[in-house]
Amino acid sequence: MLRVALAAPTGKAAARLAEAVRDGDAALALQAQTLHRLLGLSGDGRPPRFDAQHPLPFDMVVVDEASMVDLPMMTRLVEAVSAEALLILVGDPDQLPSVDAGAVLAALCEASRESELADERHDGESIAAPHVHLRHSYRQTEALDLAPLATAIRTGDADAAVDLLAGSVGVQWQQGSDAALAAFVREQAIAQFRQVQRSPDLISALNAAKRFRVLTALRDGPAGSRTLNALIARELQEGSDDGPFFPGRPILISENSYRHGLFNGDIGLCWPDAAGVLRVWFESDGSGPGPARAPGPRAWHPAQLPAHESAFALTVHKAQGSEFGRILLALPEHDARVITRELIYTGLSRGREAVVLWGCAPLLRMAIARKMTRWNGLAARLR
Repeated sequence: MLRVALAAPTGKAAARLAEAVRDGDAALALQAQTLHRLLGLSGDGRPPRFDAQHPLPFDMVVVDEASMVDLPMMTRLVEAVSAEALLILVGDPDQLPSVDAGAVLAALCEASRESELADERHDGESIAAPHVHLRHSYRQTEALDLAPLATAIRTGDADAAVDLLAGSVGVQWQQGSDAALAAFVREQAIAQFRQVQRSPDLISALNAAKRFRVLTALRDGPAGSRTLNALIARELQEGSDDGPFFPGRPILISENSYRHGLFNGDIGLCWPDAAGVLRVWFESDGSGPGPARAPGPRAWHPAQLPAHESAFALTVHKAQGSEFGRILLALPEHDARVITRELIYTGLSRGREAVVLWGCAPLLRMAIARKMTRWNGLAARLR
């Protein structure tokens, strides 16, 4: 029987991968895990459980959201995959690359494309890995046709992108100043998060929390995630004495904790347990420290959590690997160099059913014209 491992860079991406596999074939009992867990990384300086001398016991390793994998982690992964095994990397090279070193997936695709061209001219050798480009996205519903807009953004055609936004592509485009953004966020977000708070039970609340999210380009400033998180939390807490942790508050982990089995980017939800004690629940694949457990929500007392923050609003970087029914992508009034075509494309593509874009036309034009460049020498080495 074929031994298959499913993995992704973050907990939320792994959970989404497992969900997608189950949706495709309910008979498949495959679980997904983070790359940290797959490789047995402890975070305390000890060697990983699996490496070149101790290869992974799988015939096939499938890694989703590969654009998020940095160069050191990809090196560990490739070294740990058995020479007889198949490694499949799934991802979008046009999305934001990893926060840390390297843009590995983009370099692999670039080298593969150039190798294919050399083959056609019979003047080069192919790299061992074939490159398959899938053109149809199954994330968005029929009501949200992002394909033409996504193509315009990826290719840097700002005029076409603005024309499409002004037309009807399923994206609600709003232009306004930073000063007007706060009222718009209240209008869009508060009712959505109130629905989470009114859920009858934990599972319903976890599902409701996936239906909407605010995404931002920046962390700080009037249109930053910190500012908008504080704004939404104040509205939801008004008249309550629950303190900083209250039912329905989403929590984003901001540092790796191998001891807890929680990693940077994991998202949990504040919700009371059966005894009415408020906990923070994280969807789990059943792996991690401690005895084996069934997949499902796992609770932590708030005081036990590693560094964390609210997740009503997420930066686009932190939202990679996630998807939500509806998103509000809020861009600042003034330009910043981190706002690139890759950021706009990644942010818009997080939505499944509806997308609201807050951003003025001049900023959008500048951002779409700006392509993120990152050189690590990998593509040249592969060539």
